[in-house]
Amino acid sequence: MIVNDVGIDKVKEKVTNPLKGLKVAGYVGCQTVRPCANTDGGGRYDTYDDPEFLNNFVEACGAEAVEYDPKTSCCGGSVSVMSPDKTLHLINKIVDAAVEVGADVIATPCPLCQTNVEMYQDAINMKFGTNYKIPVVFYSQLMAVAFGMDAYKDAALHQNTIRSDKLEQLAKENKKG
Repeated sequence: MIVNDVGIDKVKEKVTNPLKGLKVAGYVGCQTVRPCANTDGGGRYDTYDDPEFLNNFVEACGAEAVEYDPKTSCCGGSVSVMSPDKTLHLINKIVDAAVEVGADVIATPCPLCQTNVEMYQDAINMKFGTNYKIPVVFYSQLMAVAFGMDAYKDAALHQNTIRSDKLEQLAKENKKG
């Protein structure tokens, strides 16, 4: 709706606290665009294999969208909740790519993707010998901070399992200004 009905230009107009210096890996997930992308019903706004809407949104908020190959990869979906051991390799690929490109955060529109990619990083670290601790936020949390809203009351950044110090700092700097 934000991309098709509101438009990226309107998002840019509302930004009062650009997220300068924040590198974001936009993780669309495997189901967000597939049912509607490049269809009349979906507004023909994007493609399912290489969507750009999340990168465009991130940049409209003033952050840097980093190139991120697994942006439509599957995190394991609900299988992760029941049998994470069967999907940790999928989540590892998603997190590893974000770390590899220097992302400060991973942003997603999908609640299940957000949960899986954030919640299972400790299990990935144990299984694969890594040391990941990359925050996974919703696009709406980026938008709230970029719009100058409160980091806790409006963006609920304190509710994330892995806190984004950099995003919280950007919100605090806005309060000083």
